[in-house]
Amino acid sequence: MFAGHFGDKIGRKPMLVLSLLIMVFATLAMGLLPAYAQIGVWAPILLTVLRLLQGFGAGAEWAGAAVISIEHAPAGRSGFLGSFTQMGVPAGMLLANASVLIVKSALSGEVFDAWAWRVPFLLSLIMIVISLVVRAKLEDSEDFKELVAKKQTSKKPLGEAMTKESKGIWLVVGMRLAEKPLFTYTRHSRWSIS
Repeated sequence: MFAGHFGDKIGRKPMLVLSLLIMVFATLAMGLLPAYAQIGVWAPILLTVLRLLQGFGAGAEWAGAAVISIEHAPAGRSGFLGSFTQMGVPAGMLLANASVLIVKSALSGEVFDAWAWRVPFLLSLIMIVISLVVRAKLEDSEDFKELVAKKQTSKKPLGEAMTKESKGIWLVVGMRLAEKPLFTYTRHSRWSIS
């Protein structure tokens, strides 16, 4: 809702940069967060806040990436190319888990628990640099540029979407809400392959 609203007002590229910066801040801050021994109960509170920020940024990223992929796709290929954004979350989870496994296997458990768990968070700087380079070369679609030039961008994109497409929006919200319990159930059930 946030990324779509402001992406329609100021452009997809600025929102993709903002979502990346939110994720960057949260991820790097997690890697630098003082431990419970240093700041007590503030450690888990700050970790929770940072994780929420990271998730907010990731959600905004996904929305912006989906829209910009579809808008830049050639005719007849928008669904296919737009579907690649769905692979971003699992790919990110694989990269994150792989980085943790590599660091954990290279060091003793005591060293990992003491400080090395922070390394994967800090290594995310590599992905951040790559992402910023890609975004620097990215442009909004010609259709969006034309709307901006003609001053025809919506003043209230979210309000208009909720008015014109409320049934579809609530259907998608319901499907997304239904997905999480099913994923959690299958992940923890005895029938799970994991």
